[in-house]
Amino acid sequence: MTRRAGRRAALPVALALVVAAALAGSPAPRPVRARTAPARTCYDCHTKSKTEFAKKKFIHPPVAKADCMVCHGSHGFSQKLVLKKGYPDLCVDCHKDVLQTHAGREKHPAFTAGACVACHDPHASDLPHLGREGGPDESCYRCHTDTRKQLDVAHVHDPFKRGACDACHGGHDGVAPGLLKAAANEVCASCHKPADLESKHAKVMRGDLPCLACHAPHASTEANLLRADAHAPVAQGDCASCHTMEAGKPKAALVKAVPELCLDCHDDQKGLKNKPRPHPPAAEGECLTCHDPHRGSAGGKLMKDRQVAVCGDCHDNVAKQLAQPVVHPAFRDGRCSACHEPHGSEREHLVKTDDGTMCLSCHGDIAKRLAAGAGVHPPAAKKTCLRCHNPHAGDQPHLLRDEERAICTTCHAGLDSKLAGRERHAPFRSGNCTACHDPHQSGEAKLLRGAASTLCANCHAEVTAARSAPHPHPPAAKGECLTCHGPHGGQGRALLAADQAQLCTGCHADIQKKITGPAPHPPAAQGLCTSCHEPHGSKQAKLLKAAGGALCATCHPGIGHEGDKVHPPVAQGECLACHDPHQSTRPALLKQKPAELCLSCHTDLAKRIAEGTPHAPTGRGLCLACHAPHGSPNAGMVKRQGSALCAPCHDLTKAALVAKHPGMPLASVNCVSCHDPHAQAKDRHSLIRPVLHLPFGRGDCQQCHTARGAPQTIAKGSALCFKCHAPVQAMLKRPVVHGAVRSEAECLTCHTPHAANAPQLLRRAQPELCFGCHDRKAFAGAVTHKALEKGCTTCHEAHGSDGRWLLKKAVPVLCLDCHGDMSKHFHPTSSRKPDPRTGQVFNCLSCHRPHASDVEGLLLAEPKRELCILCHDPSLVGPPRVRHPQPIQPPPPPRGAPARPDTGKAAAPAKPDSTKAAPGAPRKP
Repeated sequence: MTRRAGRRAALPVALALVVAAALAGSPAPRPVRARTAPARTCYDCHTKSKTEFAKKKFIHPPVAKADCMVCHGSHGFSQKLVLKKGYPDLCVDCHKDVLQTHAGREKHPAFTAGACVACHDPHASDLPHLGREGGPDESCYRCHTDTRKQLDVAHVHDPFKRGACDACHGGHDGVAPGLLKAAANEVCASCHKPADLESKHAKVMRGDLPCLACHAPHASTEANLLRADAHAPVAQGDCASCHTMEAGKPKAALVKAVPELCLDCHDDQKGLKNKPRPHPPAAEGECLTCHDPHRGSAGGKLMKDRQVAVCGDCHDNVAKQLAQPVVHPAFRDGRCSACHEPHGSEREHLVKTDDGTMCLSCHGDIAKRLAAGAGVHPPAAKKTCLRCHNPHAGDQPHLLRDEERAICTTCHAGLDSKLAGRERHAPFRSGNCTACHDPHQSGEAKLLRGAASTLCANCHAEVTAARSAPHPHPPAAKGECLTCHGPHGGQGRALLAADQAQLCTGCHADIQKKITGPAPHPPAAQGLCTSCHEPHGSKQAKLLKAAGGALCATCHPGIGHEGDKVHPPVAQGECLACHDPHQSTRPALLKQKPAELCLSCHTDLAKRIAEGTPHAPTGRGLCLACHAPHGSPNAGMVKRQGSALCAPCHDLTKAALVAKHPGMPLASVNCVSCHDPHAQAKDRHSLIRPVLHLPFGRGDCQQCHTARGAPQTIAKGSALCFKCHAPVQAMLKRPVVHGAVRSEAECLTCHTPHAANAPQLLRRAQPELCFGCHDRKAFAGAVTHKALEKGCTTCHEAHGSDGRWLLKKAVPVLCLDCHGDMSKHFHPTSSRKPDPRTGQVFNCLSCHRPHASDVEGLLLAEPKRELCILCHDPSLVGPPRVRHPQPIQPPPPPRGAPARPDTGKAAAPAKPDSTKAAPGAPRKP
């Protein structure tokens, strides 16, 4: 053992002995204090505030000491300001002297209310006493808004102009009204020395009048801040007009008693007692009840106070009305004389006019509208404003005497009874009549606030979007909402003016006849027009809620899902190709009898039936006896496969039937392999198809089958066919082979083994047979290749070819078989240069489509310019060049090539026109 290892081994033992000794003879150990994280301060987060506060001249001591917890509680993670106390208690904890110093003095309302921070910044400021920065706009004028307006008057007191409100007023209180720091005259004397005052008033008799008796404290329209509302003799210093004089000074005694003294100047107020309704103080000559003899106040006209305050001294209800939620501005602002005659009137309540003419003197916008004369609400036309409104105050908006609904129904009482049992329009239900109607005047009918379309769209934005759809409902597009809807209420949530069916058939009379006839569509019969149609607008024609079959599928979800063979109209959603959407006397709302409907599309079959002998069900028009109308898992959309379809009519065990099909298992055969299920020529029998496989026509079944009537063949698939059709087998060795031949069914993909209606035992005639695999849309256009009328094999090999697309010859040689005269065709049809668009060999297909086009001549585009710039850069313009057109000659044929029928010359062999194989074709080695 090493020395270090020995020490390690001895250490645990030593520790154990020490612990044991401590437990035996020592007192219990003190608890170890847990280590804590370093204390954090508010400024760790509020760094920006710390920087801003440090820049200020005056800092609140707790802020300067970073002792935020003096005022604030910890907000933790709530991120909300938490004060330890509310105002003013929080401030008074430190500023108790403020309460003691200002006891018994005129208090600042903000100070009384404890709104300390309305004037003081709680953290820091550049102003003494932490006054809010920004001047009076950020402190005094926030409350004294009317005083702020006086800054715009012509003559402004200098301290007031400088925003030095504290030059005259105390911050928390004052010794005189208006929070003045001293008596008014003393405050003035602090700036205006007595000697100056005497010299300036040398020609004016001052008497004992205070400064504010003649001068305005803040601003005035008159020079020297003379009060604009001062009594004229006072403003002129003519005290003797009213007072007796002694030693050049006025005495309190008047030269005449009131009201005679007042009437010496105001003779227009004589005879107030004789007015029908005089104001009692005026009639009794108590002018000084309302007026001050020297100067007025904010009320003007030498009023002792604001008009509302003066009037409230006698009219006890004024204070109560001022406390109402809604107060007339003129009443609230103390402008009682705006509506009332102050001394006497001919009318009750001393009002200025018999009607609402005095109201319109302020409400000029309404006056202009009423002057228009059209569409005026009768009470407004008669100016009986108080029929609906309170004059002073109330608890309803716009000083209404009651809720809108209650006021309106005092005249329009019949609405409720008309709407009994109907859904109410939300604004009408809630009594918000003016949401739609203007209460005074409107150019729209029924005093509507706007055109019905615009008015309704204010709430019903979805209708605006719907009527902008490609197919809008005409009434909706014209904004004629009330054609279908009731303005106050109606049927259902849509507030319809009548039943859906009644509304719709009011315009759609033809539909009315249908849905009241026999066998209507159930939704139509029940009047549920909006089950299928959008009422305002739709992307679909006929206002349908969805396109075609998607709409029908909402009620008929299984249609079109009966199998993988789907009727084309069903697949394309064209249900109305066969069905009437509203009513039909035929089953399933069919537009015609089933056979008539079917043959309107299957015209070839209709011709065969007319010219031949039809299968009995076909002749009787019983198409649906064998076919499913919408879809089926079976070919031809038949209801059952093979002989199971025929068995319901043809007894498969009948001896005569069995004798005609010796050895054949009739229960499992496919009858239509030999028999035409629809019709045959008149000179034929048993519905045997006209084109017969040669062995089948001779009755030589054993040439292909192991025994007569046996399903087994002597060889499988195409190997059986090649026993007779060796040339076809040779064609399959060519570079490009028809994909159908390589399919699992091989030859039987296109051919039937026994009998057919089309040549070469094709299952269908060309080009319909080809359309079974090739999308017919590629063959549709305003102009189609005439070769299609003769069949696809005019240009294409059916089994195999040496060139692309199974062409019989290379392009343009193939084209020249029909289009031999190229003398008028000046553009080259071949070139050693490739087609610049495709990189393929330049040939006829560089300009022409092979099957169909919307441009004459099967061209790819219009020949004037669009076609040319597909290859030629339109920005390249070379020098003019004269070129004599030469007829295009086909390339010379190689030696030994067969002659062309149109010229007698040898035809050129087909050449591969591309190194790139056609899709699905085998690659060349």
